[in-house]
Amino acid sequence: MAGIDLTIAEDGSYDMGLVILKKKKTSVETIAKTSGIQTIANLHTYLKKQVPVVLSVTGKGIIHKNTGNVNDDSLLYQVLPNAKPNLFYVQKYPVSETNIIVSISRKEWMESIISEFREEGFIILATVLGPVNLDNIIQWLGNAESLQTKYFKLSFENKKISGFEKHKDSKHSAVLSLNNEEYTTDQVIPYANALSFFLPDNAGYEYIGNSPDSDKGTFVYKNALKVSGWGMLVIVFMLLLINYLFFEHFRSNRDELKLELGFNSGLIEKMGKLQSELDLRKEMFEKSGLLNVSRLSFYADRIAMGVPRGIILNRMNINPVADKIRKSEQILFSNAYIEIEGTTKLSSLVNDWIKKLRKESWISDVKSVEYNQESFSEPGEFKLAIEVKN
Repeated sequence: MAGIDLTIAEDGSYDMGLVILKKKKTSVETIAKTSGIQTIANLHTYLKKQVPVVLSVTGKGIIHKNTGNVNDDSLLYQVLPNAKPNLFYVQKYPVSETNIIVSISRKEWMESIISEFREEGFIILATVLGPVNLDNIIQWLGNAESLQTKYFKLSFENKKISGFEKHKDSKHSAVLSLNNEEYTTDQVIPYANALSFFLPDNAGYEYIGNSPDSDKGTFVYKNALKVSGWGMLVIVFMLLLINYLFFEHFRSNRDELKLELGFNSGLIEKMGKLQSELDLRKEMFEKSGLLNVSRLSFYADRIAMGVPRGIILNRMNINPVADKIRKSEQILFSNAYIEIEGTTKLSSLVNDWIKKLRKESWISDVKSVEYNQESFSEPGEFKLAIEVKN
């Protein structure tokens, strides 16, 4: 990833700083850093075409002004009262709740600069007006309240840029330590630009209305193609081929079925009867509650887990048949109803279990239907009826 800071002199000449970063696992490493580049073509000495670029532009044709935090539609008119919005790029950088820095450039002018980079084969992911990306490195400046770069003097407050202004001392130079790496003052802005690529959610600026064209979509596509390679294309081709073969297979079957349907008009009537029968059976299952498998499983599981020691569970019937099954008649079920049969030597265990079951939130009531015990030495048979809450 590369960061470039372009300053345009009054005579139209360029002065560029360049920093190239590369992410390795959890750290970011500096690959190259330089400054004083006079032409875009000279960037090829340090920068490959496929490396994406975050570009900042300042100097001739760029206006920066501190203003109150007014409505976005009014920002341009705070600087150029009679300007037409479609002819300008307006960048907004909030300094505080009541103050912002507005940066303005003519759209045509900025597009011509970006086009120069593209003509040389460089990928421009983002274009920013001025040094506002320096927000990304303030954390490494300690408690510094200001910073002087080659063309700007910036002031800081609460670890954020509070203002900046141009200065004419272009020979000013100093060395700063940023993330355990030394940079000259004409390299800190391109470093901050490159670093912003790895901090995509940390941009402190935004464009109002028009915004410079970005090659981000093209870069993502090319990067994905590079990573996946031709193997991905082969997979996609095979999937398309398989889909086509399936389509042809089903299309052929469809044509045969349509032809058969044309010769067998009675098939439609037969299908109607089958559909009616299917609907009837579906309705029967819905009324029986058998479609709600998860709920029935829950009931059975909860009852089985709570069987006291000393009770043997012989039978559990959930949603039993309400009446005798008769031929050609609909089967009726007792929904929300569970029958339990078992044996035990102590009737008190059954009574205690009934009390415990009644405390379950999903049970409406529990009744003892019958209890038969012929002798104290033999286990008695019991039958319970559980009503489930709807």
